Amino acid sequence: MSRVLMLSIDKWERLDDKTGEVYRGFYSWFVNDYRESTDKFMGFKPTKLKLSEMAHKNLQGKDLPAWVDIEWDSRPGLDGKAELIVRSVRYVEALVWMLKV
Repeated sequence: MSRVLMLSIDKWERLDDKTGEVYRGFYSWFVNDYRESTDKFMGFKPTKLKLSEMAHKNLQGKDLPAWVDIEWDSRPGLDGKAELIVRSVRYVEALVWMLKV
């Protein structure tokens, strides 16, 4: 598991033009330490990953942004391309100081 700062969760919906099927799910935006500052950039950049329905249910009713532990996996995505998805989430602690401005 990796500890990340989860910023937000967004619900998405997409219509498959070929089949007419509607796909639904969730995206999570978070910040982790995947890169180090260089002379070309500094700081962290938010990452967007799909969130499994089970992981989303574990976060319902919780305050964001928050520290969470996540575990991700890959699966076949659109046109058979691999995509990453957050499989499990353990809520750690909300950033209360940001919420009480």
